[in-house]
Amino acid sequence: MRLLPIDIVHQEFSRRLRGYDPGEVEEFLAKVGDDYEKVVNENAKLKEELETWQKKVQRYEEMENTMRSAMISAQKASEDIRENAQREAELIRREAQLEKERKLNELSELESRKERFRIEFRTLLETHIKMLD
Repeated sequence: MRLLPIDIVHQEFSRRLRGYDPGEVEEFLAKVGDDYEKVVNENAKLKEELETWQKKVQRYEEMENTMRSAMISAQKASEDIRENAQREAELIRREAQLEKERKLNELSELESRKERFRIEFRTLLETHIKMLD
């Protein structure tokens, strides 16, 4: 059973011959009761503070877990964006290469047509010159 401050203050002892001075005992018990009450109150206050701090720690741990999850999600999103950018850059590079090859083919075709036109035109001119002669 737990001893309360009131129990200390109201504790009574049996009286005997040549015992302690009852006034001194009562005065001492009153002081002990007051001090014990202060200790009990301080203990209760400390328990409340501890509970408050434990709740704060729990909230901070929850915040830490939330932040950790957010960071992991952000890293994953960053990796996804990087991968998509790389794929898109590769696609653009391939398209540019194909466009370059197409333009080179067109240029080659135009050069060939130009050369044929020159040959045909020269042939036509030579034919007309021979006809004129």
